[in-house]
Amino acid sequence: MMDKKRIYIIFTKKQLGESLSEQEHEELIKARIADPAYYKELTEVFSDKETISEFKKLDEQWYKDKIKQGRSKAFYWRAAAGILLILALSATLFLSQRTLNQQPDQLELAFVDDEAMIRKEATIITQKQSYQLKEKIDTTYNIEGHQVKTNTENKLVYKDAPKQTKTYHTIKTPIGGQYRLELADNSVVYLNSNSSVTYPTVFNDTIRKVVMTGEVFFDISKSKTPFIVEMSSGKTIRVLGTSFNVREYEDETFKEITLEEGKIQFNSGSQNVDLVPNQQLIMKDKNITLKNVEASYYSSWRSDMIQFNKVTLQRVLQSMKQLYGAPYKLSHEIDEQMLLICSINKNCTLKENLQFLEMLTDLRFNIHENYIKIDKPDITK
Repeated sequence: MMDKKRIYIIFTKKQLGESLSEQEHEELIKARIADPAYYKELTEVFSDKETISEFKKLDEQWYKDKIKQGRSKAFYWRAAAGILLILALSATLFLSQRTLNQQPDQLELAFVDDEAMIRKEATIITQKQSYQLKEKIDTTYNIEGHQVKTNTENKLVYKDAPKQTKTYHTIKTPIGGQYRLELADNSVVYLNSNSSVTYPTVFNDTIRKVVMTGEVFFDISKSKTPFIVEMSSGKTIRVLGTSFNVREYEDETFKEITLEEGKIQFNSGSQNVDLVPNQQLIMKDKNITLKNVEASYYSSWRSDMIQFNKVTLQRVLQSMKQLYGAPYKLSHEIDEQMLLICSINKNCTLKENLQFLEMLTDLRFNIHENYIKIDKPDITK
């Protein structure tokens, strides 16, 4: 069971500017996953400038008194744990008072408007027209003679397809949206935010081929007929039956393929590269690198909690950009390649996830008119 008093102590320690150990970082991450509601309450308390200001005044005065007594910084945190425990015991009062007195949050930015962010309906595009798919509702559409059914889990299935008629459809997700599509061969594709897949409504006996943009996870049914995924850059992936994730957003400088099960072959146009499970191919410019990874992390975006295990700050920010449509700018002194172990809760707002990142780093994330500005804190204040 999670020790809320200890989590509050660690949380407070970070807010007061102290460095956390690797174990404390891990405890915060686990706490956020185990009890998102409590974690959200903590972030709300510390988003109150008056509250954190009072905490810091208390902390600074106590530390000054100890300096006068010739105490060391190490002694400071051993003893400060006692004061933080007192703060932890009063956490319930802070949280309950805030719940009673809080006002509805003002709209922060156009690109993080809750209603816009929650607008997760996908669109089916045919040669003749477009169809807006209602989110999480059992509905059947008649699209060019095809009975297309959606369900409460945002899954799209073609029923009673006229096999003599082969047409191409495109499913596209908006920023913040996700969708599942079951293809004619029973393969399933999962589209992440701001992605698309163009596919035939009926496959033939010689080849199964789709075209994708953005980020898509493929769970391909086994068959003697090869399955080809063509990326927007023209690069291809050849499979028979397997599960893998492909990421190729237009505004990112790399292409990434991560294999969970089976075997695939990547064709760059000039060379073929075979991948085995838990192997990742990264192509940047014309350079290809292979590395061993825990593949499940790279498809965790299909769940409510996106997990990152020793990935760069840049990668985390890029994922948040795809989720919330929020570009970012970093101060020149910030190392974008710093490694993080963290998670993004898709049920939280952009502001809440940024507050979580602040706790894990020595950075400050400020939402401006149309972007996120990232700086190091001014220690002189």
